[in-house]
Amino acid sequence: MNSKIHHSFRRNKIKIQDAKVLITGASSGIGKAIALEFANKGAILAITSRPINLLRKVVEEIRNTFSSIPSPLPKPLTFISLKTNVR
Repeated sequence: MNSKIHHSFRRNKIKIQDAKVLITGASSGIGKAIALEFANKGAILAITSRPINLLRKVVEEIRNTFSSIPSPLPKPLTFISLKTNVR
């Protein structure tokens, strides 16, 4: 990586503590890992995923592990089927 670019990234660190962050797919995998990392850094989270039961488990894990931040706001992700008439 170009040293000028690398130096620029290091200088412009983003403050995560108290930042409001929306994470999709937070019930498992990369989404869950990102949610846990942002919680560890002190972010205020809103998390979504399709399986609400798994999402609630992530909320409990974050609540139990990171008690100093507000509990995440869990929202189930739903899809609406839109029918269009093609003639």
